Amino acid sequence: MKKAKKTGELIHELSSVSNIHEYFRRNEKELIQGSLADRLQELIQKAGLTRSALAAKAGVDRYYMYDIFRGRKNPSADKLVCIALALELDLREAEELLRLADRPGLYARHPRDSILIFAIQHHLTVDAANALLDEGGQPLLSEEGK
Repeated sequence: MKKAKKTGELIHELSSVSNIHEYFRRNEKELIQGSLADRLQELIQKAGLTRSALAAKAGVDRYYMYDIFRGRKNPSADKLVCIALALELDLREAEELLRLADRPGLYARHPRDSILIFAIQHHLTVDAANALLDEGGQPLLSEEGK
């Protein structure tokens, strides 16, 4: 299996190509494709969950979750982390959801993000992640959309 290119490698390639179409052709598998809703649908099928079961596990209002799948809502980074925790995603997959929603990635130098990265890597529940955030004096995962 070919290793994914790092962002810096892609930026370097962009600076050295004279034709953007050639860059796209060479890096088709490296670029983000599809929508957040499409990717979430793949992930819940892989996890064997329904949308309503995912909403309950993530602590997200069921109707809000349905709106995400319909493309009517673009969830916050916190909501996406809750969904990632509920799906027991790895960090790469969680970051992919953030990118698909045009949200910033998690940054290990930021204490709150460090806790969230730890929670994702250790497949903690949303409640367990919130407990760690509370212990660390950090804001809890948001309650928006409830």
